[in-house]
Amino acid sequence: MTQVMSLPNIDPSLEDYFGRSPLWWAQKRGFASISQRLLESAKDIGSSMAATSLPTGNPVLFNSTGPYCDVCFAERGQVYYHCSVCSKGDFDVCSDCQRIGARCLVESHILQTYGQETII
Repeated sequence: MTQVMSLPNIDPSLEDYFGRSPLWWAQKRGFASISQRLLESAKDIGSSMAATSLPTGNPVLFNSTGPYCDVCFAERGQVYYHCSVCSKGDFDVCSDCQRIGARCLVESHILQTYGQETII
């Protein structure tokens, strides 16, 4: 990671289509040491990312054996959104990704909500 961050063309504040930065991904996947290095790197290059508090939801790890989000590849969670057409009827989006704008692969498709929030 240190070697990657030291490359001249690396910008840790670049975002993907949904506005997720490498810091968002590191926090989402629960990689605290990588998150810290990204924040330190941002501070070193004077990026405003260092002062930004990012909404990441709960840190989760990829689960290759159970149902997962087709956007971030994390566990799908209790509440998720499903398209019965895309990916041969197996396209799911977790609530974190849906909240930041993730939708079905085909714009005209409508994601159905499944599950309920757990209220404690």
